[in-house]
Amino acid sequence: VYTWSREDPTAGSIITNGTPSAKILWNQTDVELNTNVLLNIRKCGPMRQFSFLVSIQQTPALEITVPETICESRSFEPQVVYPPDYTPSPGQTVEWFVDGESRGMVTNIQVANSSTMPATHLLKAVVHHINGCDYDVSVERTITVHGALQFDLLPALDQYLCSPFTFPLSLNPTPGSGATIQWYKDNIEIPGATAATYNATAWGTYYANISIDGCSMRTQGTELRPGCGPGGPGSPPCEIAGGPPTTMTVGYTLDGCGHISATANLVPAPANPTWTLPADCYQCSAVQDNATATAVGYTLSKPGLYRLNYTGLYPAVGGGECAVTASTLVEIPFIAKVSAAIECNAAGTGYTVTLRDLSPTYNTTITHRVFYIDGTPYAQAGATKTVVYSLPGTHSYKLKVYDDNPAHLSCTTAEYSFVVPELPNPAFTYTSETCSSGCGEVCSNKTIKMHLAQPPVAGQTYLWDFGDGTTNTQPEPEKTYGDPTTSSSALFSITLTVKNENGCEVSSTKPVTVQKNRLLGTIEVHDAVSCENTPITLRYAPSGNSATATQFTWMNGTEQVGVTSTPTISTADSSLTNNISGAYWVKIKDIYGCTNQTNPENAAFVMVPEIQLTAPNRVCAGQSYTLSAYAGAGAEYNWTVDGEETGYSAAYAELGQLADENLIGSFVTYTLKIRVPKGPAGSGYCYSDVVTKLVYVDGPPPAPVVSIVPSDPALCNPYRVVLYAYNPDGTPGTFNWSDGQSSDGSFESTVTVTAGGPYQVRFTNEAGCSATAQIEVPKDPELYLWLFPTGCYNLCSEIKRFVLAPLPAFAHWEWQQDDFITDQGDGSILPDLDFHGDGTYRQLLQNQGCAVTSKDLNLEYHCDPCEFLSFDNLDIASIEEEFCHYSIHLLIYNGTSSNLQVRLTAAFGYGIVSPSVLTVAPGDNDVTVSLIPTNGFAGGPLMLYMELVGHRNHCTIPLQLVFPPLCPSEVEPSRPAATGTAATAPALSMVPNPAQAATVVRFDYAVPEAAGLELALYDLTGRLLDRFTPGTTKGTWQLDTGRFAAGTYIVTMKQHGKVIQQKNLVLE
Repeated sequence: VYTWSREDPTAGSIITNGTPSAKILWNQTDVELNTNVLLNIRKCGPMRQFSFLVSIQQTPALEITVPETICESRSFEPQVVYPPDYTPSPGQTVEWFVDGESRGMVTNIQVANSSTMPATHLLKAVVHHINGCDYDVSVERTITVHGALQFDLLPALDQYLCSPFTFPLSLNPTPGSGATIQWYKDNIEIPGATAATYNATAWGTYYANISIDGCSMRTQGTELRPGCGPGGPGSPPCEIAGGPPTTMTVGYTLDGCGHISATANLVPAPANPTWTLPADCYQCSAVQDNATATAVGYTLSKPGLYRLNYTGLYPAVGGGECAVTASTLVEIPFIAKVSAAIECNAAGTGYTVTLRDLSPTYNTTITHRVFYIDGTPYAQAGATKTVVYSLPGTHSYKLKVYDDNPAHLSCTTAEYSFVVPELPNPAFTYTSETCSSGCGEVCSNKTIKMHLAQPPVAGQTYLWDFGDGTTNTQPEPEKTYGDPTTSSSALFSITLTVKNENGCEVSSTKPVTVQKNRLLGTIEVHDAVSCENTPITLRYAPSGNSATATQFTWMNGTEQVGVTSTPTISTADSSLTNNISGAYWVKIKDIYGCTNQTNPENAAFVMVPEIQLTAPNRVCAGQSYTLSAYAGAGAEYNWTVDGEETGYSAAYAELGQLADENLIGSFVTYTLKIRVPKGPAGSGYCYSDVVTKLVYVDGPPPAPVVSIVPSDPALCNPYRVVLYAYNPDGTPGTFNWSDGQSSDGSFESTVTVTAGGPYQVRFTNEAGCSATAQIEVPKDPELYLWLFPTGCYNLCSEIKRFVLAPLPAFAHWEWQQDDFITDQGDGSILPDLDFHGDGTYRQLLQNQGCAVTSKDLNLEYHCDPCEFLSFDNLDIASIEEEFCHYSIHLLIYNGTSSNLQVRLTAAFGYGIVSPSVLTVAPGDNDVTVSLIPTNGFAGGPLMLYMELVGHRNHCTIPLQLVFPPLCPSEVEPSRPAATGTAATAPALSMVPNPAQAATVVRFDYAVPEAAGLELALYDLTGRLLDRFTPGTTKGTWQLDTGRFAAGTYIVTMKQHGKVIQQKNLVLE
């Protein structure tokens, strides 16, 4: 159990408790505070305490510094100044505001002032994540922005002059004595030219830079051009063919808001006319629109005096072109601009919205203003309009301005909007563990949660004063009061002050009474050791002056087992589960939310293990069987067999029985009861319920009757035979056929087989008793045609018994020569075929109504085919599938013109080749056969023989092969045995081998643990016939082989699916 606390309860509040980690909300502090966080850990009774030192950082006092001079529309870099001992934390950012408008996380700020008079603005910095904490701190100051400088260079129009010349340039108005002036020619400073006038003596473009109180501006430029043309001083320097234009005028109209529309009239009209309007003032712009050959529009960003030029080209005398420029001065007297500022009123009951005229002017004074608010005009002589709002909402505004000059048109801004926000709402409630709202009394050292009446609003600040000297600026903090120091309770006032971005500040207060925690007691357990399903009772006993507990949470270790309103709980109650041992304790709580907990007391239940009874449901008469039960160490067993008890003993975990033949057809009744000690000797026992088992004694069934079912029409292509077996006594059971087919739940079974040969069927009744029967199924006659050679053969001499007949009898057979039957028979064995001279021979065989005729055998005298027969190895691979064997890839060459039959055998009987007999066609034959190792062969050199069969000439061709290691080798490397014993190797054997009805498989895995072990029986095709999962690493497997046909089989010993050993088993 984890309990967190603060050394100084006033430092903060613990929000999450009772877990390995805690969340603590620290209060605001004016000085850095060091305090300890305490952790008590209780496990199984003992308690340990840990202490962690925490440093709570104070909120630093902030200031803003700005440059001494701030010029209109010029960038400056404000700075937040921190105390010397404060270092900004990673992730801390500063957001800047000008007159309530966010400028973002910038490093420099521009403030516009289009008026010529200084203007004041409110600069605010909000520091986010100060001290690395999730709250913000803001600081404000007022800044003064100098007014815009307005000076023009005269004359404003470009001049054409004859050289030499002295041309006076001047500034209008004349700067005062505090101004600094510098003249420039072609962007190069003119040394010593610092007066209000300057006499120019060279052609070029002139302008002046004026600085006052650290702010500066640049005038527009005036170009002095060469002008001693044929027309005299002031005329263009080149002569226009046909004479200069007779008319050169540029006129314009002004819409009152910085937009001009100009037209030009040059007669005759020039070629390639262009318009220019240089905007040389600081941060001025002139945007051209709708330009044509004789008209243009411009939008100016600032009022002032601008020069508008119209230049065209005329043919010059002697070739070339003369450029002619017509100019006019454009005066923009003012451009309307307006701003809106929202501030909280002094009473804090509403907002004052101030609309301010920010319209820049040139050589005039705005004397008339009309402010429009929500469409209503308000004529105003002054530059501001003030409106008071008490309700939130969105309002539109714009400004119209004009002066007393009738030549100047009025100018109106676009329509804007401002939003009057709601007043801050300081209403709040607080909750605790015991009350959801309106709490009046709470427990000391318990967390209470503050809740705003409305969700937190972005941009508002929240200051909580908890009345005990602690504060917090989270919107909805949590608070923990420490123990009252002078009495059992103390009264505090919680005050919330909410302030929004507009400076409105509203507060509200709620009282809270803090009660001291006086809960204390112990837990008592009735009957600390009980048998399972025996009720126990837990009781809480309060100490002498403990407060009254009203809620009890009962615990077992870390798991809650019940909650009551009374100081007792019993396993007889539905809330406390029986049979669960552990260390029980109780959490107690009173009406104020005060809590405490007792030390744990142990309670134990002795659980009688569940009986795992294993026994057969039915047994055969005369068969031995075992009933086994396991209930763990210390358990004693008492069996009752048909009413007779064995008495309690640990030795009776297994009970061996013999099925009495006199009880065939009846049940034997077994009952079992166990007991385990309740505690030390003499403390008694705990007993289990009685388990009953009925075992039915059954007799062996008669042998099943099996027969071949005639089919009409015959089942040929592919060849099939229907077998039928039934239990003569008519009782149901399971039929298992030797080819793997089976049926269950009936007294009869019908299967279809696709191959001839011996088939065995085993019938097993519901008691597990079984009997077998076997039948020989005629094989597909197609299988025997491989003995009959086909193709063309040239013999050296006449050979008797040229073709050996198949050994089995057939329902019908024929020898044919040249389309005539030379011999035939029914239900008998064929004689061998003698050579009767050159001709075409055939063989006809019939079984189960399916008749097949061989291909033609064309014979004539010639030579020995053994001369033209050879074979070679292409690849050998060790294969691990159901069992380990080799895959041999051969290339057999038949140099004759007829099919030949060959038989493949391994030397020394070291393996079984499957298939062993092959028919090889003339030419190359690519074949793959399997070699199933015998007699311990596990790799290395081995001779493979290919024997020519079915021919009068006999020959055997050897082929030396090298086989890779078998998977695994017949004898694996020794395996580590248990500690202290010698290493051993896995072993596998069968006795007897060859076998008939049964054999014993002996195995030794030579491993310490019986995990993933399996023994299995396969036929040579890889079909699984039986398997056995041993429970020990060494032992025997009683394998019933009487249910399988005679032949060779494979027994494998596997671990985790890998073959460890394998042996061949021969069944006779």
